[in-house]
Amino acid sequence: MYRIKQFELNTWIDTHENHETLDMSTTVSSPPLSIDGLVDLSTDPEATRRALSLNSVPLTYGEPNGSDSLQHSIASLYTNSKVTSECIITTSGAVAANHIVFSALIRPGDHIICVYPVYEQLYKISQALGAEVTFWKLDQDNGWSANMHHLHQAIREDTKMIVLCSPNNPTGAYLSSTVQNSVLELAKAHDIILMADEVFRPMFHSLPNGEMEPVSFLESGYEKCIVTSSCSKSYGVPGIRVGWIATLSNDFLSRFTQIRNYTTISVGLIDEIIAAEALSSRCRQPLIQRSLDFAKANLTFLAEFVAKHPQITWTPTRASTSTLIRLHSKDGSPLNDHDFALEFVKANNILFCPASLCFEEYGQGCLQGYVRLGIVMHPETFRHGMEKLAEFLEAGSGLQ
Repeated sequence: MYRIKQFELNTWIDTHENHETLDMSTTVSSPPLSIDGLVDLSTDPEATRRALSLNSVPLTYGEPNGSDSLQHSIASLYTNSKVTSECIITTSGAVAANHIVFSALIRPGDHIICVYPVYEQLYKISQALGAEVTFWKLDQDNGWSANMHHLHQAIREDTKMIVLCSPNNPTGAYLSSTVQNSVLELAKAHDIILMADEVFRPMFHSLPNGEMEPVSFLESGYEKCIVTSSCSKSYGVPGIRVGWIATLSNDFLSRFTQIRNYTTISVGLIDEIIAAEALSSRCRQPLIQRSLDFAKANLTFLAEFVAKHPQITWTPTRASTSTLIRLHSKDGSPLNDHDFALEFVKANNILFCPASLCFEEYGQGCLQGYVRLGIVMHPETFRHGMEKLAEFLEAGSGLQ
């Protein structure tokens, strides 16, 4: 591997967050659930309590590619009958799943296309492996929409992989069913690997009337399709550090297993027991509903809040656990989001992630003034953080 660039998002959070910090950029449900909280949410609390009785669990290695119960729970998230437990490899979160996919498949000189803006891991590892990355840019002036014409233009004879994140981090945009189908047809026509980070599925909280929720890319049956996900975001249980890779390709599964042997050996046995129950039919929908309820309440407040505060603008988004808002000086110009976020956390111990630092790739379009805003925290906490933000902007930070 070549020299890998700094992971700006995680470095920013690690540097500026402490136990007392209010993280307004968080992409996971807050406050976090406990084991008891998971039991209380379950549609069958006694069955969940029995499943999570851990006193007699042996503290040993787990199964090489994941426990049978967890693989079954994950496979049951997909309706395609071809997606079985054998199609699943468990990992230490989606971040490990993504790393394994790129490490197994990308070689120096490969060409990949990656949606942009996006979680920086989804292209920086490929760059470090010697690949050339072309960005498929979402249109910020049109609701962060995806333009298929631009994707067609990016395809080359040597394009090896298209990398997606839908719903998107950080924008909260998503690819509609129509766009998904178009991407799939394009990938099939050119025999291109399609890799989709779906860690924010199925967080669709405000789809237009009559629009169906897009299905997972894995439902297509395309053998060269790979999806990654985890328990962390939509399901709101990041503390167990469980993610997965799913694909119908036995060749890919074999390659992923080889890399996983070098990085993971096995996911923690206790983590997998909790994850299997969280993703069971008893618990997964209540977990999703908890996140959806937070998101809907906070987005309703945000729309009203932005209308009252002209220094904050927002393009409404309909999915994911985060969105982008843009901060402006009183003359209407975008603020320096990096400097503002730094001064704001120093003054209030409230953290926002500046998009121009954490999500902008040099030369790929300006994210100046944008900060990522998490939307799945308790509504009272969300309102408090946003009111502090408005007060700080109104007082005038002197930043441009």
